[in-house]
Amino acid sequence: MNNEEKILAMLEQIQGDIKMLKFDVSELRANSDSMVTDIKILKHEVGELRGDVDDIKIEVGYIWDDIAKSGDRMETHEKKYHHAV
Repeated sequence: MNNEEKILAMLEQIQGDIKMLKFDVSELRANSDSMVTDIKILKHEVGELRGDVDDIKIEVGYIWDDIAKSGDRMETHEKKYHHAV
């Protein structure tokens, strides 16, 4: 194989590598577009979850208030009951 044939073979190899790289880059772009869409969806869902957590925190606060009030009512009832007995 002479020098010209060697150079031609190297250029053909380089050309093949470039085609493969172009394909890989286009595939990466498509994947990144998909990931961007997924991230937007996740951000929206996280926002909804945060709202749900805020609602749960409020409801738990109401529950603790109710528990505290029922405890006070029980103490009042017990005092009246024991006083009457």
